[in-house]
This record gives sequence, structure tokens and C-alpha cells, in this order.
Amino acid sequence: MFLSPEDKAALRAPRGYRTPFSLPINSARATNLTMFQLVMEHLENGPKHILDLGCGSGALLQKIADHYREQGWRPEEYLLGIDQDEEEFQADVPFQTTDLAKPNIRERSFDLIIAMEVLEHIRSAYLLLDEIYAVLNPGGTLLFSVPNMMTINSRLCFLLQGRFQQYDGPSSDPADAHWGAGHINGASRFRVERRVRDNAPAF
Repeated sequence: MFLSPEDKAALRAPRGYRTPFSLPINSARATNLTMFQLVMEHLENGPKHILDLGCGSGALLQKIADHYREQGWRPEEYLLGIDQDEEEFQADVPFQTTDLAKPNIRERSFDLIIAMEVLEHIRSAYLLLDEIYAVLNPGGTLLFSVPNMMTINSRLCFLLQGRFQQYDGPSSDPADAHWGAGHINGASRFRVERRVRDNAPAF
């Protein structure tokens, strides 16, 4: 059962979320704020068509939409959120569902695409990056973030346990299904930059 716009508004109202975001966030507050500031830098010359891929509750999109309205821009014409779970989405902007492991988002083109804390949850980050570049306008921008696998603690974890921090191994116990925050694919800087460079000649 999907939530109506009225139900979503009712859910937002009593939660008490204020600044900097009016909706709950799943990733670190600092990551969300940094991403919002980066987006703002790209809006200095006017509105952009923006896709938030793996948008969760839509907290970042809602904050961007509020800025659009303050500037007299219509967010429903420029913003789109995509994720696998419509139940979680609460922002007042267009939304569609897709399987992020097998995305199909080639209905529109975008000036700016956000993938915040997404690639590490996907079986093949390369395939998702290919899909992103297929809908990113020439000269467009991809903003993404992933957990830092190269910290000292993470390297020690790999040395002693054979896995990176926040990337726990599989378990046969259903109670451990969400252990490790669902991180299944180590999206290292080298791997992501390699794929981005592979796509770069088209831009």
C-alpha cells in the first residue's frame, strides 16, 4: 500500500524534524549537508534537471525543492527521486521506483545526478554507473559518495579479518540480515574513478 501525498504530509508534521532537513536521513548528517552545498554550487546560474538516485525518504530532494520554490522555480519540472521503496519516500517532488541493481531510467536526461551512499549497496556499481552516464546530459555532473574503505581502521580490519570496515561477511542467521548496513560491494575510489574515466570521453 502506497502513501498518499496527504499521508506523507501527516507523517512529516509530527516527527519534529527541523533544520537542516525536514525529513529523516539515512546517511550521516555531514554527508547530506556536504552534498546539499555541492548541489547549491551548481545552481548559481539557474535551475538544473536533477535526479537523486537511491533517494530514501527524499530528505535531500525536499531541501533542494524548498530552495527551488524560494527562487520561483517549479521543482516538479526539474527534480526526480528514484529508489526501490516508495513506502519510505516522503518528499513533495516526483518519484518513481526501479530496481537499482537493474535500473531503467532512460526516460529523461539530467544536468545533475546524485548517488549518495548508493554504489556500495549494488551488486555491480559499474552497470549502475553506465546507466547514470546514459541519462546524464553532455557537460552534466555526477555527485556521489561511498564509505571510505581506506581509513586506518578499515585497513586493519582487512588485515586481521579479511574484510573492510562496514563490509561484514554473509551470515546464515536471519537476525544478521542487515548487519553491515547492507554494504555488499566495496566501491573503492580506484574502481569508481576507473569507470568514470571509461565514460568520460562521451562528455
